[in-house]
Amino acid sequence: MVTARKSNSQSVDQPVAETSKPGLYIVLLEGIPIENPQHEKNIFEKGEDLRELNPIHTCGSPVAFSYDDMDKRIIEVYRLCFAEATPDGQSGVLSDFVAHYPYLVWEADWVRMLALQNRPPRFTSEDRRRRLYAALASGFRSAATNKGKIEASAKSSRILACHHMRESIQAEISSWDAALDRRLSTPEWISAHADQKAESLIESFPGKWGKADKRKLANLLADGRCYDVACFIVSRLMGVRARDLQSRQK
Repeated sequence: MVTARKSNSQSVDQPVAETSKPGLYIVLLEGIPIENPQHEKNIFEKGEDLRELNPIHTCGSPVAFSYDDMDKRIIEVYRLCFAEATPDGQSGVLSDFVAHYPYLVWEADWVRMLALQNRPPRFTSEDRRRRLYAALASGFRSAATNKGKIEASAKSSRILACHHMRESIQAEISSWDAALDRRLSTPEWISAHADQKAESLIESFPGKWGKADKRKLANLLADGRCYDVACFIVSRLMGVRARDLQSRQK
């Protein structure tokens, strides 16, 4: 309980408006189980909403991820698709993987093992070896001609995820802001609660937050700029430019 100094100079006991734990519902990508690899493969290739990877698990919540987490997820999804495919279908999975994510080929242990298993004198089937290298060649040819499409798809998926996260964070902050009752509160009281909220947000979202970041958050919160607060947090968490998020404001 804190004593809130109102504009009529009377002291009124009023609880702090949810400054300790933000009511945010954000799902980490690494915590979403892979239950339908083929479905996820389609989502990744089309650059669609990551909330659809496993709708039952995400329940419509925004999905937060790092570049490393996303890369590991993609590699594992394609590995599972390859393992589940028929011998004829495996060539298509491998070709798709190389075509859409050529930069991950060198990170995928399952692709490296395929190559090692089919090197002389280990390979047991000339046809299998030929199909393997044909799939790799086909994938790299597609990657060479679709570079712009690959980059656009990856960026679209990331920006879309950031957009949904921004919406969730903004909704929670707007609820906190409404509880301040600015019409009856002094600037000093609002500033104190903005400082508390900034501290709470920084604790809730792991990352490298400096004193300048905390001060910026507190100033934006004190000014009631909930949208800008959400954009700033997401841009820092996900490594995207704030203007990319702002371009999607509805």
